[in-house]
Amino acid sequence: MFNLNIGQFSYYKLQEASDFLNVKHATQNTTPIKLLKKAIEYKVRLFIYGKNFSIDGDYVFESFLSKENQKYSDMSEAEKLERREYNKKINGVIDDMLSELLNDRGAFLQIKNEAIETLPLIHKIDTQNIGEGDLFEGLLPIDNLKAESNNLEFIKPYLLNKFNNSVGFTLAHYPKIEIYYDLEEELDAALNNAIEKCSLKIIDYFCVHKEENKLLIIEPYFEITLDDLIILDDDLVKLEQLILGNDITENIQTNFSPITLGRKGLSQGKALAQHIARHIAEKEWQADKGQEVRMSDMTNIVWAKLHKLGFSNELPDQARSLKPWIRDIAPDYASEAGRPQS
Repeated sequence: MFNLNIGQFSYYKLQEASDFLNVKHATQNTTPIKLLKKAIEYKVRLFIYGKNFSIDGDYVFESFLSKENQKYSDMSEAEKLERREYNKKINGVIDDMLSELLNDRGAFLQIKNEAIETLPLIHKIDTQNIGEGDLFEGLLPIDNLKAESNNLEFIKPYLLNKFNNSVGFTLAHYPKIEIYYDLEEELDAALNNAIEKCSLKIIDYFCVHKEENKLLIIEPYFEITLDDLIILDDDLVKLEQLILGNDITENIQTNFSPITLGRKGLSQGKALAQHIARHIAEKEWQADKGQEVRMSDMTNIVWAKLHKLGFSNELPDQARSLKPWIRDIAPDYASEAGRPQS
């Protein structure tokens, strides 16, 4: 096995990564396009550098699968309102923290593989043609690239201390630029300046003008090219090992947690869905101190969550058909035969 030592740099542009691997293995076969295709195939994280814009986010919190949240439908209207306000408050704090990073030193935004799957063919993408929630799904500060990006691990201690909660995973980030102004005649110059300062090329935008607050909110559309893509050194090591067909002791990091790929006869999408299903079920049963969650309950929880995450094509028609996916990790009390004796 090659023992890749890519510790000199913490991240690479795809051209730099290709050049490095060509020198490392005395070949000229590796190109940015080939590297990108393999990164998409194996679901290896890719990033872009973002600076001088803000983001809103859609997050699923660690408490999402708790018994308390499962019974949301049984809450009173007042309790539901309190829960929505609670989530809105945490979301606002997270968005403010991430936006401050982006507008200060900048940060690495994890780009969804689906957003760039046509990039090897056309060499650039226009984000106007990408769904609003299908672009970014995680963030790393430039001084903490070893952290988990999708669950925003680097702010977990703060969130636990302040809210006794943290991000389980990020569904989407939505870029925006906010421009406050004093005089109407200053607005055009301020808008042009904001567009020019943005680290990504803005090719179009949608505006929301809140005159009462003297605020202009821009939803930018970017042009993203191969040159914008970044791969972290750890992910490059894992991608190289996969390309070479070597054994991997630490599998590729996906949006949620490590996954073992390549089971014969199983598609990449279904393998990922099954892995996430097991991850969800395992965490929920670990939290089930009262031993109340049975197999039928768990298949409903897992099915609904996978559907929401976009795995509808990989899911069976009925939730109960997920039993084979999670049966081997189910505790004894989850058996349909009956509840444990108290």
